[in-house]
Amino acid sequence: MDANAFGNLIPAVSLMAGLVFLALFAWSLIWVYQDAESRGKAGGLWVLIVWFTWPLGLLAYFLLRDQDVRL
Repeated sequence: MDANAFGNLIPAVSLMAGLVFLALFAWSLIWVYQDAESRGKAGGLWVLIVWFTWPLGLLAYFLLRDQDVRL
């Protein structure tokens, strides 16, 4: 195998990992907003908390959210 083959693979893998991270981050923000609003809480505030403290803010939301959902 060519020694340069892995050198070309590293940027592609890094790009894919970055895109997966970005998609997971965006999904978590959207989910937190929708879930908080459905529970009657301030979705925008929770999005800001999760945005600046991700992933600890996401974990805090899981632990602190109400168990009942308002329909």
